[in-house]
Formats: sequence, structure tokens, C-alpha cells
Amino acid sequence: MINEAFLACGVEATVEPCVPSDRLFGSRNKAKMVVGGSVQAPVLGIMLEGFRLQELATCPLVDTRIPPILSALREGITRFGVVPYDVVKRKGELKYFIVRTSERSGETLVRFVLRSREQADRVAQLAGHMALSFPTIKVASINLQPVHQAVLEGEEEIILTENDFIRDPIGQYQFLCGSQSFAQVTTNVAVKLYNYAAQKVKSAQPKLMLDLYCGIGGFSTFCASYAERILGVEASEAAIRDARRSAVENGIKNTEFVAQDVEPFLDRLKDRPDLILLNPPRRGLSPRIIERILVSNVQHVLYSSCNPSTLSRDVSELFSAYQLESVAPFDMFPLTDHVEALAVLRRRAE
Repeated sequence: MINEAFLACGVEATVEPCVPSDRLFGSRNKAKMVVGGSVQAPVLGIMLEGFRLQELATCPLVDTRIPPILSALREGITRFGVVPYDVVKRKGELKYFIVRTSERSGETLVRFVLRSREQADRVAQLAGHMALSFPTIKVASINLQPVHQAVLEGEEEIILTENDFIRDPIGQYQFLCGSQSFAQVTTNVAVKLYNYAAQKVKSAQPKLMLDLYCGIGGFSTFCASYAERILGVEASEAAIRDARRSAVENGIKNTEFVAQDVEPFLDRLKDRPDLILLNPPRRGLSPRIIERILVSNVQHVLYSSCNPSTLSRDVSELFSAYQLESVAPFDMFPLTDHVEALAVLRRRAE
């Protein structure tokens, strides 16, 4: 699949063997469920064509600690009278439920995405009831998403618990993750991805490394020993907060994290990085970001992506100035056709 994507863009890629997950079932640390049905018969799953809801509350791909929480949610919806959102009628309150658990600490966070505050008190009672049944639930929150669109979350987050983060050990590091922060869904594969990138950074020995779309700082943390200075950039202020406090937790002092959109950040950047690591959303890089990389003198680019189509497209745009050394796929999404892939590029000699 990756080879085909690169060939379609006119780029020959040396694709390494796919790095496997340690297990196929029970590997995902996160479940995002559309909530539908009725108060008496709620349904948790994914939305199919024609607004049909496919039940997935017992999905075998997720961590085995997640399905019992989903079962408790279904019971709680009925007990506390929380009305699921009806996409067709545009009525109801509870749109989505997100649960994430740490593979090693077992600490769990749950999020209730609501249309409005109308049933926020009922949801708070439901969250408290679930936390009594599952002491591993350390964080519960309500996210308000009032727009009738296929958008997972809104801007306003209401924390219902004393804690606003869970502890998530990944490899040898401790990460403090809040409800609004992105993290890779298969922890054992994420460790392999981060260590692979760290070895590439070790070979380059950069004085300044940019970690663009850094999220909670996973790449930065694993690469910190091999760069003099790392500057992480991410639009999400919540993710940057988690990256900063995780750096303190791990005693890492050569990383700095900035909450800013990547494009204007690069436009104003004065320093000259030796290495850029990119981990953009599925849509890939904007033409402006590609232009900024092309006119820079950065010698090394590492590009991690869950979308081979946009990865190959962007690499083909960089091909005039960079040689593609390798592409390493990682089975981040076991039993699916999707992979996370990391492309390694080096600037061509002028």
C-alpha cells in the first residue's frame, strides 16, 4: 500500500518491513463511540452510511478494561436519563463518549461530548457513579460541541474531577495526559516508533531540532538525549500544557514547547534547525509549510504520518531538495489496512 502510494506520486521508496504490534487484540488504549438510540436502549458504536449506527461496545481491538466501562455507560444513560443525540432529528444531548486508559498504569479518562449544558448535571452524576464503580477513572470531563456537524469536539471543556490528567508511562518515560491531548492509540507500537525516530536523531546529532505538530511531546521526549535543543510546536494549548509538565516530570531540560499554529511559527522563525520532525494531521502539510522547508537549509527531515497518500504527496513535493532514504511502517492499527509510517529524508548535496 505504501509502495503504491509513493509510486503514484513518482517517487521510488525503500520500504522497510512493517514493525508489528506485540498483540492484535486488546491493543488500543482508546475508544471513541458515537452515542445513539434512546434512553432506554442506548447504542454505542460508529455511524455508517444512511445514519445507521453500528454497535461496537464489545470491540475486541480495545484494551480489555474498556468494554466494562462502556457497559456501565449504557446502564448509566438509562439510570440517569441522559438523552442520546439523534443525528437525523437534531435532538438530544450526548453525542460521543471517549475513553482512554493507560496500558501500564491503568489510569483512565472519560469524556462526554454534549450538544449543550442542558443535561450537564445529569452527566456529572453519571460520571461520578461510573468513577465509584471504576476507581481507575481519574479524569472525567464534559466537552460542549453545539454544531450539527461531524466534528468530534468543541472548544469548551469542563473538568468534573479533581485531577485533570492521567499518568501514562510510555517506554522509560512518564507522560501526563489530559482529556484534550492526542496520543498514539497503540502504546507498544508507539514505543517502537519513538525509539526508531530517536535513533535517526542520534545519527544526525542536531543542535536544534524542531518537533512540528508535537502533541504531548512524545517524539521530543524520546529524542531529547540526542539533540542539544528541541523546540516543539503544536496548536493545541492543552497538548502543550501536557508536554511541558511531562518534561518536568521526566527531568528533561533541553525541550521547549510553544502553543502556536505551525505555519505562522515557521514564517517568524529566526533560528536555523538542523533537523525537522513532522507529525501532521491526516490532511498532511500545507503548500506554505513545504515551501518553508524547501528554502531552509535543514539537513534532515523525519516525517511521521498515518496517511500514506498525503505522506507520499508531500514527500514528492520535497523531492527536488531532499532524497528519500527510507520509509518504515508501524502497525499502529492492528487488523486494519492502516499503518503509521515514518519517512527519513536527507537534503541533497548542492
